[in-house]
Amino acid sequence: IAFFINAYLAQRMIGYGALAQLRDVAPVALAAAAMAAAMLLLHDALAARTVMGPLAILTITLLAGGAVYAALMALLYPTQRSAVIAQMWSRLGRKRLPR
Repeated sequence: IAFFINAYLAQRMIGYGALAQLRDVAPVALAAAAMAAAMLLLHDALAARTVMGPLAILTITLLAGGAVYAALMALLYPTQRSAVIAQMWSRLGRKRLPR
């Protein structure tokens, strides 16, 4: 209900209605759903067929899910890929050395 109230107000104020908002968020939501499905399948496969502990399974599942999501976002938004990579490196502390 809150989405539709906010979307109505956004439509009236800035011309950005509910359909435009849903169209913009759809690729991200689909990538998140695919990531969740991949993580669920991987978790179930690892838990059923290995003797790894829960922490190892969780770590592998999280890393794989992040990789799936990053790959899908890179495919869906190729023009922003280099900007995102640069921002990730800067947040990890890989800044250029001062001259």
